[in-house]
Amino acid sequence: MFAVKVATIASGPVAILLFACFVSSAASTLMAFVAMVNALCFVGISLYLLGWILDKDIGPRSMQEIAEPIKEGSEGFFKTQYGTIFKLAFATAFGLFFIYNLREPVPGSELNHYFSTLSMAFIMSMSFLIGATCSAISGYAGIWVSVRANLRVAAASRNDYNGALQICFRGGAFAAIINVALAIFGISFLYLALTFHLYSNQRVRNSVPPIEEIPVLLVGFSFGASFVAMFA
Repeated sequence: MFAVKVATIASGPVAILLFACFVSSAASTLMAFVAMVNALCFVGISLYLLGWILDKDIGPRSMQEIAEPIKEGSEGFFKTQYGTIFKLAFATAFGLFFIYNLREPVPGSELNHYFSTLSMAFIMSMSFLIGATCSAISGYAGIWVSVRANLRVAAASRNDYNGALQICFRGGAFAAIINVALAIFGISFLYLALTFHLYSNQRVRNSVPPIEEIPVLLVGFSFGASFVAMFA
């Protein structure tokens, strides 16, 4: 077990070192990869917190009978809510694709040499859906854990206030960590994917592609994440 923990902790720095040595040592791509690795590490931490919370006592049968309808009600509400939200999200993504596909290329933008108007429209709509998905996962996971943590907090508070507070705070920490980690992972992954495309399609060998314009293509991610968070 100790070896597994050490290997898990060391995997992040090792991955970053290998990336810098064999893939790219450019500051922007290296920072994006470090951010993505850190995000994955924090997803692992949140999963550890989840396992720790679910391992706690759920109390007597009377407490479980009260908690069960609350759990069923919250899950039914979220399924209905997110079902509606994703219908609106797909409609909005299609609208973004249609609007971006009709617009004229931005004069003077170097991205015009790497992406057609159609491909930019596709990237914008897909980044919107990825952002919406990350936001939805973090929101649903937070509520899913909170409902189960509440039962364990109530059970622990019968004889251990310190234990109840630990479960309470770790339940909140799970929701906060998974939210930030998925946002950073999504945006850094998209940045690296687009950077790879630019370097793979250089017009002149050893030239520097317009990576400073990549954020223009990532607006859809933040729009999608905000779209879901606004309705949720």
